[in-house]
Amino acid sequence: MKTFKILIMKPNSVKKNSIYAIIGICITIAACNRPIEHDLIIRNINIIDVVTGKTLQNQTIAIDNNQISKIYSENINFSASSEIIEGKGKFITPGLFDNHMHIAHLTCYGGDTLQTRLAEFVHNGVLYFRDVGGPVDVLKRLKSKISSGDLIGPDIYYTGPMLESSPLHWEKINEELPEFTVPLDTRDDVDSLLPILAKKGATMIKTFSNIKTELYPYIVDVARKNNLKIVHDPGSPLFNQIPINMALELGVTTIEHSMAAWCYILKDEYRIELDTLLQQDTNIRQKMVFMFEMADMGIESISEERLKALCMLMKEKNAVYSPTLNVFKGFLSEIEEEIANGNNDEMLFKRKKLLSDFVTIGNYIVREFSENGVKLLVGQDNIDPEGTVKEMVVLSEAGVSNIEVLRGATLYAAEWLELTEKYGSIKPFQIADLVILNTDPLENIANMKDVFMVIQQGKVVKK
Repeated sequence: MKTFKILIMKPNSVKKNSIYAIIGICITIAACNRPIEHDLIIRNINIIDVVTGKTLQNQTIAIDNNQISKIYSENINFSASSEIIEGKGKFITPGLFDNHMHIAHLTCYGGDTLQTRLAEFVHNGVLYFRDVGGPVDVLKRLKSKISSGDLIGPDIYYTGPMLESSPLHWEKINEELPEFTVPLDTRDDVDSLLPILAKKGATMIKTFSNIKTELYPYIVDVARKNNLKIVHDPGSPLFNQIPINMALELGVTTIEHSMAAWCYILKDEYRIELDTLLQQDTNIRQKMVFMFEMADMGIESISEERLKALCMLMKEKNAVYSPTLNVFKGFLSEIEEEIANGNNDEMLFKRKKLLSDFVTIGNYIVREFSENGVKLLVGQDNIDPEGTVKEMVVLSEAGVSNIEVLRGATLYAAEWLELTEKYGSIKPFQIADLVILNTDPLENIANMKDVFMVIQQGKVVKK
């Protein structure tokens, strides 16, 4: 658009100043017509604004160095030296976070598996990992190699090892990945380990399963003093040493896995029976019988009142929930395949029924959380480059709106990590980590698989 400068002149200087006015107009017009130069231009693209939930049509995104420098809504004359990507009819989202990873497992494979798999994540639009369990030195090295360009892969934000009380549930993994899981049995353990994790680049810790109830408040306190957020996985369904409400009241702000809430939201009569089983020296068989009974009841085991109260508590504490819904669905598919191949073991059919019940209950909890305003994170609990979008699809199938699913892989993750100045949405001064899609993810979240191009740190990494 041309703009004109208007000069107000004294009567006795009209002729002289008229010449100056004409010169000024010419300079202004020339400046307006001068091509604008940027490193990279994405033209005529439809921006998915995850903050408002709206699609901004036919926008032009300018990128300089590794940042979004400007967003234009009108046609602009750009310099021929700018690299221009035509985005007509396409859609663009922020780069994706996978919020439940154990990426150190990839280092156990031979050959070029590590680099190949990490690059596949990037090509699928996954540009950040929130890793919630692995040897801290391994994760620190991986992050450093990716940052330096020695490896192409997502940036990693990590907890370091799984923290639990002895005996260690995942001790077998330590044979392949030493210090994948580490015991916290005393205050001295906490005092010695947590500062080391912070010094080695951890921004959070992961507390797991059978961690001692009397020690947990101290763990939270020491973590806070070391600027470490806390990711909590209560462990197996129902029988939780640190139930979700206790963790939230102490200041934990993210809870892992869809069934984590089940223990707290049981109807009162079942909670009394559960508490009795927890307080007594109950054998595994008794616990399993109770769990199968509750699972068989499905959502009828759940107190709507307690569920609503838990939603309010989650929002009050500004806590997020990472359901990893596809985990149970994946286990269920494996069992169904075994049965289809002729395995008629009675226990296999019982496990199938239990997992099917878990899927139903987990989906219900997640849908109710989302409908009541609890923020959900997208995380796969696997190392599958396609697993992030698979989890997004499963969340959508469970009844979570497509914009909320997308926020769980972008905005909400950046908010939890306190990185919204750089990541999580599309606006000026954000790091240019972007995914261009051929089709609209708000119409169908599975369209996140329809990747046209990925831009990482302002550079095209997949075309």
